Amino acid sequence: MQSTLSFHMSEQMNEKHNRRMIYVPYVDTAKSKDNIYYILQTKEEAFHYLFDNAVEEYNSKQKRKDRKIEDYLKKIQKAEEQQKKIIEQKRSEGCSYKELVKYKKAKRSSYEIVVSLGNIQQNPEFAPNGEKADIIKAILNDYIKGFQNRNPNAYLYQSCIHCDETGVIHAHLDIIFFANYSTGLKRRVSLNRGLESMGYVSDERAEKGQKKHLAVEKWQNAEREQMRNIAQKYGIDIVCGNQSRQHLDREHYIIQKQQEEVQSKEAAIKNCVAEIGNFLKYDGKGREFYYKTELAKREKELHELQKKYEEIMKARISEEIQEK
Repeated sequence: MQSTLSFHMSEQMNEKHNRRMIYVPYVDTAKSKDNIYYILQTKEEAFHYLFDNAVEEYNSKQKRKDRKIEDYLKKIQKAEEQQKKIIEQKRSEGCSYKELVKYKKAKRSSYEIVVSLGNIQQNPEFAPNGEKADIIKAILNDYIKGFQNRNPNAYLYQSCIHCDETGVIHAHLDIIFFANYSTGLKRRVSLNRGLESMGYVSDERAEKGQKKHLAVEKWQNAEREQMRNIAQKYGIDIVCGNQSRQHLDREHYIIQKQQEEVQSKEAAIKNCVAEIGNFLKYDGKGREFYYKTELAKREKELHELQKKYEEIMKARISEEIQEK
């Protein structure tokens, strides 16, 4: 039997989505019990495990307080956010993709790989209720189980197989690339140095008529080859296809749309508040309405104070009468 392979690595991920901790509209919750979870560390837990010793050693050698690392993950994430803002600004200024590359210098805290065989249109047998469902789960299981041994510098902190969606069964692997250094912080987040430690190096130059290959491309091709070998053991031959991103794009699209909807509502509320503020401040009728509203509010407060004063005075008069 033949099938295509989808193996996509992305900087986007949603740990709560993977662990079904948030609502996912295209999921059959009755089937969620069939999902397989292997490692369920949070990114924070993974960073503590990987880098705490190195950070502690580094800080012990720093005489200046401003050079110490308080939280390594937050330090990386701050750099990511700053880079994101710079890139958004450059895009708004009309920078091309090639120009934007030089601004992508920040280390990524983690990456996600989504792996699946075939697609629901051509391979309905790979769906959760399909006749080949157990074979697909076995293939993905073998791939996940062997991942860490093959990739000692790509720490796998969360992985699962989803069997509750409308598409084919697929796997999510969340990883942190790291490398060891001889100076400074002895262990750091690094995609390129992590890949280099595992024997994957970018081409310095391309041969005539050939494309220059980056280390990450070589690594992804090696992982795809692993999937081919595993699938072949179960009687499935991986053939060249479109390297479909359909599943990944659908997930990211839905999550993005949910976020956009929230942002849109927040923006609408802010605009409404701003319009009311402008109306009250600058419009003649608005000012009149504002003053009337404020006057009514103050009159109510005054009335309540007078009422309390009268109650206090009555209580005092009652006390004086009793004393007499």
